[in-house]
Parts: sequence; C-alpha cells; structure tokens
Amino acid sequence: IGEKYMYNITDAPDNYLYRLIDHVFDPDRCSLLDPETLQRMEQFATSSSKNYSPIDYMNDLSKMVFSEIYTGAPITFYRRYLQISFVKNALKALQNNNTMQSEAGTILTSKLIEIKDKAAVEGKRSTDTMRKAHLLGISRMIEQALTKNPT
Repeated sequence: IGEKYMYNITDAPDNYLYRLIDHVFDPDRCSLLDPETLQRMEQFATSSSKNYSPIDYMNDLSKMVFSEIYTGAPITFYRRYLQISFVKNALKALQNNNTMQSEAGTILTSKLIEIKDKAAVEGKRSTDTMRKAHLLGISRMIEQALTKNPT
C-alpha cells in the first residue's frame, strides 16, 4: 500500500501503516518472507523453467522495497520504516535452524548480503544526512546479524 493512498483513506496513517508493514513482512504471520514459501517456490521452479523462482521473487521484492537504492530517489520516513521492517523480518526468518540449513536460508542470506553491500555503497555516496544514516544503518544491522549468526 502506497504512502499517498494511506493518506487518502485516513488522516493518521501511522495508526495503521506500521502494524500493516510489520504484519506483511513477519514470516510467522504472512508469506512474503516465509522460508516455507521460498521452499515451495523452489520446488515448483525445478519442475518447470517457466515457474517463478524464489531467486527472481526475492530480486523483485527487494527491488520494490529498496527502489530508492537503485534510483537515488529520496527515502521518506514511511519507506525507511518499510525497509527496516523488511530487513528485521528477513533476519528473523533466518533465526530458525531449519531455515539456515535450507535453500530458503541461502536465498535470504544472499539477498541480505546484496542489500547490505548496496546500502553501504549508496550510503557512503549520499549527501543527504538522513539517507546516509539510514542506508549505513541498514548495512550495519545486516552485517552485525549475519556475523553473529553466520550461515
């Protein structure tokens, strides 16, 4: 749900938006970052090259969530929250030992490393103080979590 849309339906989107974002990315409550979803996608992808692969899915999802990293656009408060929630919940999904030892864990870890590296580069390049702090913070969050729990 876009930021502009939320302001069209309520004058206080904060009351709904953050709970909605957290719910959508929580692997325990929704399937967007659920390792089991990635595992099923992998099974279907191996049966036909025409099926959506979990790697393509994670590429598409991360490009939607982190579009500003690729375009250089400003990152609004809403989008910063969205990106932090994505990272926190992807890291949460990796806390399960079964996930860590599966293809889903490999895919999530690979995507997080890619986001970490891209956020670090873009953060260092940025002249906007908030953008810089946010992107370097995302990179640091991922680095610390993956160093603490290496795959």
